Order: sequence, then structure tokens, then C-alpha cells
Amino acid sequence: MRAALQAMAEGVLLVSSDGTIQDCNLAIETIFGRSRNEMIGRDAHDPSWGYVNQFEDPLDRSLHPALLTLADAEPRNQTVLGITRNDGERRWLTISCAPVADQYKRLSAIVCTVSDITERFEAENRLQKSFWKLEKVTSYVPGMVYLYREDPDGSSRFPYASEGITDIYGFSPAEVRQDASCVWERIHPDDLEAVVDSVRVSRETLEPWHCRYRYKADATNTRWIEGQANPERQPDGSTEWYGYIHDVTAQVELENSLKQAQEEADSANRAKSEFLANMSHEIRTPMTAILGYAELMHDEEFTPDELHAHTQTIRNNAQHLLAIINDILDMSKIESGKMNVELIKTSTTDLVSGTIELLTPRAEARGITLEAEYATPMPDCIISDPTRLRQILVNLVGNAVKFTEQGSIRVVIAHHPEQQQISFAVHDTGIGMNQQQLERVRSFSAFSQADTSVTRRFGGTGLGLRISQSLAVMLGGNIQIDSETNVGSTFTLTIDTGDTSKCELIPSQQSNSAPAATGKSLGDTTIVELPAHPLESIRILLAEDGIDNQRLIKHHLTKAGAQVDVADNGKIAIEFVENPEKEFDLILMDMQMPELDGYAATSELRNRGFDLPIAALTAHAMAGDRQRCLDAGCDEYLTKPIDKDHLIRVCLQLTRPEQITAAA
Repeated sequence: MRAALQAMAEGVLLVSSDGTIQDCNLAIETIFGRSRNEMIGRDAHDPSWGYVNQFEDPLDRSLHPALLTLADAEPRNQTVLGITRNDGERRWLTISCAPVADQYKRLSAIVCTVSDITERFEAENRLQKSFWKLEKVTSYVPGMVYLYREDPDGSSRFPYASEGITDIYGFSPAEVRQDASCVWERIHPDDLEAVVDSVRVSRETLEPWHCRYRYKADATNTRWIEGQANPERQPDGSTEWYGYIHDVTAQVELENSLKQAQEEADSANRAKSEFLANMSHEIRTPMTAILGYAELMHDEEFTPDELHAHTQTIRNNAQHLLAIINDILDMSKIESGKMNVELIKTSTTDLVSGTIELLTPRAEARGITLEAEYATPMPDCIISDPTRLRQILVNLVGNAVKFTEQGSIRVVIAHHPEQQQISFAVHDTGIGMNQQQLERVRSFSAFSQADTSVTRRFGGTGLGLRISQSLAVMLGGNIQIDSETNVGSTFTLTIDTGDTSKCELIPSQQSNSAPAATGKSLGDTTIVELPAHPLESIRILLAEDGIDNQRLIKHHLTKAGAQVDVADNGKIAIEFVENPEKEFDLILMDMQMPELDGYAATSELRNRGFDLPIAALTAHAMAGDRQRCLDAGCDEYLTKPIDKDHLIRVCLQLTRPEQITAAA
């Protein structure tokens, strides 16, 4: 047996059952640094062996195996043991113990196989200390630092993962150390294939890995994860990645928000560009006619009938241009929240009749019929804004006429007393809209129409429907739209009526004219028939710096019988008023003039005690301009271009209101 011990390359100890060393081979002498004679007969419990009694496995700190001295050895595969040799050198050993029984099956000895693993142990210990230091560093870094390994058999694991893995993936480092499948199972199914492909490409090419994907942290929480790593091929054929992973959910949400905002901005810019191009066309078209016919009349001679036709063309195009400008101003008021409605008693039947009467000639010119149908008895009046309601109806029915080339248009009116509402359904047999066009129109965007081809074919600014919807909401309702390509469209306006329980009901009727209302129209503007010279002997000071406007306005006023003086600016106007030889009944004050504008001139006159009427005469017609003029001290507000009849009525109202009352 002794010869066999000496022949073994590994160190071998033979220990008796009472713990005494009975024999050893030469390899043991080298390992322990003691001669065979020094060791035989010694008690294995002798502290001079320098056993290390506290030890942590560098490969797995969670195991913490208890260390055994030689005398405590029991049958086992392997134990790691530290000793201190006589020369003071520390050595790390592995000891495998096997019992030897006598003929009575009693323990007679223990055979211990000893291997010196000092170099491997210290290398692993250094590596472990590096891991510990790395963990201290990574604990302050958001995200997860890791070593990911794929073995040739396809299995994967994280031999090292910082504590950040818990925040990222919801698992502890120990849970993924031997198996990473739990992480793969939670990758969003829509992104899984892309992640697998990215890892495969990195494994095959050894190019750095980078990927962004969604990860289902739990049943309700999905995060965006971004990772990057450098791969290394290992001698055993496995691949290891050293990298970093972090949560980019907030970043992705911000990027998506910015992308959406950019797309919305681009869409808005495209819509505005289309709108401006269309608006330019709509403005230039009537301007071309106005300038062209004006130039024609200046350069050539015409018969009275030809002159009348040309001036009528100029007037029609000017009115069309003014309607475009009014739409722009209405849109400005709506966008700034300055649009108001006046809720008064209003005759619905008269409004419908007026709309049908206004647009029937246009419909007849296109060869289509236009009629109103009362599906229910109607109250003789409702509480609404007649001006704005008429504006909506004219827009909806006018659009129906414009987009209908054959067939008919029916305006079906129904009263809904339970909801205190009334509806106006405008049915046409026009070109209709497809689903995409319908959704676009239903958005009531300020700068969009069904599509640009329709705009080029039929014209229009696209503002009318948006304005109508805004006004409908202000009147307590809305506009609903249904349409089918090449079949037709239905635009249904619904507004509040107020309490109509005490109103007289007009029977329902189907005809091309509205049923007659009982009594006088309520809410319509009464047109006063003026005498031939309504401003006879009225003295008016016109403060206006534009020579053409001076001539035009003075002509209208003088023809109406007024005596007119003209001041080129506000400073001259004040001088006129203070001249004792001049007396005035009314001042028409342009608000934008050189030297001293109308606002300052009006304020100065009021401060000096001038208490006669002053009417603002201005091209400023944006939201808030009227109030600014009134705040400066004006009594009335007139916008350019000037309507001759309206100008004369305002002058008469401010100077001789009794004539207006008597005529009404």
C-alpha cells in the first residue's frame, strides 16, 4: 500500500479513525512544505497546520460551505481548504475523502486525496473582487451592466448582471445566472423576432449588438428597453456579450410626442399652404374682373347698356371679394374667442323663406330645383341669433347648390320640442364624398376642404363650413354630415330654440316656399325707405386722408343732401371743429391717418367738450376693433368698403333718429 501511495502524482494522506496521520506520499511533502517524518504520527487537529477556518467560494458567494479540518473529514466529493506552511506561505487545497473499513465494516482509516489549487483559486478570487468592485460602481449607474452568454447548445444565461437588472427586467441577478429564458419570455411578441435576429447577426459577425424593443414588465406595464454590447467568441464555442441595458420609455414617449407634433405641424402647414394658394386664387379672380373692367371702361367708350353690364360685373365681383374678407374676419373672431351671438326672438320660417328666395335664381341657373319641406308643425318664433342663423343656412344651402349639377336640393325643417331644438337638413343630389373626404370635412378644419381637386373645380375658401360649425355650437347645436360619392350629401344643422311651449304652431307643409309666419318678422333688420335727400341741411365733417375715398364718400353724402367739409387728418379735423365759423352735426372719422390718427383726435375732441356724434370710418375690421373705436369716444362704427345706403342710414340715425323711427 505504501508503494502505491508513493506512486501517485497527487498528494495522498492516510488518516486513522482517531485522527492520527498514518502515512503520506512525496507529493504531500511538497504541498504542505513538511517532511513525511514530520507529518506521520501528528494529530490532524494540530493548530500548527494553519488551517483557514473561514472561506467563501469565489465562484458562488451564496453557498458559503463550512470548512473542515482533516480530522473532521467525512466521505464527500471535495472540500476546499486553506493551510499555512512552515515558510509562511498560504496554499489553497482541495481534499477528497474516502473511508476505509476493516473486516468488521468498522471505520479503520480515511484516505484523503489532496490537490494544490492555489493559482486557480487566487485568480478566481481576484476576478471575484473585480466583480465586487464593478458592482459598487454599477450600483450608482441607472440601467444594467451585464455579461450575457450563449452556449453552443442554445442555452443562455447572465453569468454577471448588476443589481439594475431588477429594475429593468424584474428579476434578481441570481434568477438569471443559470438561465435567461425568463427574460426572453417577456419581450413583446411584436418585437421578439427583431431582437432574435439582431442577436443572431451579432453572434455570426461579432459586430456590436444594439437593439431597442418593448418589454412586458408585468400584465399592465410595458417598457421600452435599449441595449448595446460587444460580443466575444469563447474557446468552447460559446459567445459572450459585455454590455449595458437601460430603460428608454420616457425617451421613446418624448420622441413619439415630438414626432406626432411634427407630423401635425407638417399637416397644418400643408393645409395652410393649400388654403393660402386657394385663397390667393379666390381673391385674384374677382380682382382680375374688377381691375380688368375698370381699365376697359377707362380706355373705351360703351353704350349705356354696356356700361351698366360692366359696372354690374365690377359690383358683383367686389361683393364676392368682400364676402371672402368677411369670412376671414369671422374666422379671426372665432379663433380669438371674440365672436358673440345675440339671442332674440327669431322667425325661423322667414329665415328659411329668405334663404330659398335668395338662392333659387342660382339653383335655376344650374337647372336644379330648390325647395323647403316642413316635416313638423313649426313654432312662430324661437330664441336665437337671426343674423348668424341666416349666415349658416346660406352657407349650407349655397354649398349644396354649388356642388349639385343635376337633380334637386331639399331643406327639411323639423321641430323637436322635447329637446327644445330645431333641425335643418339640407339634402342634395350632388357629387358627394368618399369616406376619406367625409372624415376630412367632418373635422371642420379651418384650412381644409374635401380635396384640392374639388376646390379647383368648384372654387371656395373652405372657411364657410368651419365658421358655420362654430356658430352652430354657439347657438347650442352642431352640424352633422353624411355623404355618398355620386349620390349626394346631407348637412344637418341643429340649434337650440329656447322654450317654445307658449308659441303658436304653424302647420307642417311641403312646398318650394316657406309657410307664412303669423305677424311681423321678428329679428330681421327693417329696411327703411329713405326720401330723395335724407341728409338735407345736415353738416358733416369728413376726416379722411385718402383722396379717392374723400371723393367717393363726399359724393354719396352730398347727393343725399348733406353739407360736407373734408379734413386730411385728425389735426386738421380738430382745427375745423374749433373754428367758430364752422358748425357740424356729425363727424365721420377715419381711424388711420397721418400726423394725428382718428383714435387720438376723437379722444382729444371729447376731452375738449365736443359732444356731438362721431362715427368711426375705418378699414380695421378685426376682432376688437369696434370696441377700440367706441372706447376712444366714437358713437358708431362703420367699416370700409362703404355701403352707400348703410352710410346714409347711420348718419341719419346719429343726427335725426326720429326720422328712422317714424319710417319704421
